[in-house]
Amino acid sequence: PARDRLTEGLYVPDGLDQPLGRLEDALHKARDAAPVLARMRRAMRKGELPNGDPEQLLDAALEAGVIDADERAAVEAAVAARREVIQVDEFPPEALKRRQA
Repeated sequence: PARDRLTEGLYVPDGLDQPLGRLEDALHKARDAAPVLARMRRAMRKGELPNGDPEQLLDAALEAGVIDADERAAVEAAVAARREVIQVDEFPPEALKRRQA
């Protein structure tokens, strides 16, 4: 509700061809993956999974029966969408130096 209040009246594109559309997609995928990651963290506290970044422990969680293949795919989709959103252009240091006129 707070987010909806802040973005009221903004155009949010449906497709992934615009940055705001990709951000919206990443938000939805992260929301869908959150319960899966929370379950994995609980499994870590119980000793069912090793401690660490849950996104790096998907194989172990699947093998331990903590998550299923669909849940693994949801987390992987969220991670990929997040990486896409935060992806920045990369320039070699020389390209950032000012040119002398």
